[in-house]
Amino acid sequence: MSLPEYWGEEHVWWDGRAAFHGEVVRPACTLAMEDAWQIIDMGETPVRDLQNGFSGPERKFSLRLRNCEFNSQGGNLFSDSRIRVTFDGVRGETPDKFNLSGQAKGINLQIADARGNIARAGKVMPAIPLTGNEEALDYTLRIVRNGKKLEAGNYFAVLGFRVDYE
Repeated sequence: MSLPEYWGEEHVWWDGRAAFHGEVVRPACTLAMEDAWQIIDMGETPVRDLQNGFSGPERKFSLRLRNCEFNSQGGNLFSDSRIRVTFDGVRGETPDKFNLSGQAKGINLQIADARGNIARAGKVMPAIPLTGNEEALDYTLRIVRNGKKLEAGNYFAVLGFRVDYE
């Protein structure tokens, strides 16, 4: 198609077409903003407490989900939606532990969900069914021995997590 010669302001014309498309989706749950970045103080633990047992202090933390939507069938709500959480970090001495940095030696970090499932670095944890519009995913952090000689000192870890919605 070629444009005709300029006809002046009163005879200008254009021919065109526009196409639009989109999709209506069920959004995934959103993570409560205050849970996206958490600092958890494990406190001080005397070496003797770790020498007498496999694990040391425990701290609880939660990932709170908001605005969860459910699938529906014929207008009836049902909860076949599930989420899966993956924790990422440097693997410890065994797959069920995370490495700790710092001067302390002989310890790793372990994460367990409310059902007792132990997190493994980079591995998806068992699915959790969504039962309401707001969900709290509860976890326990614990310091555990890793089989090496215990040495006193500070420690820290930075772990990431991913929540997949099914």
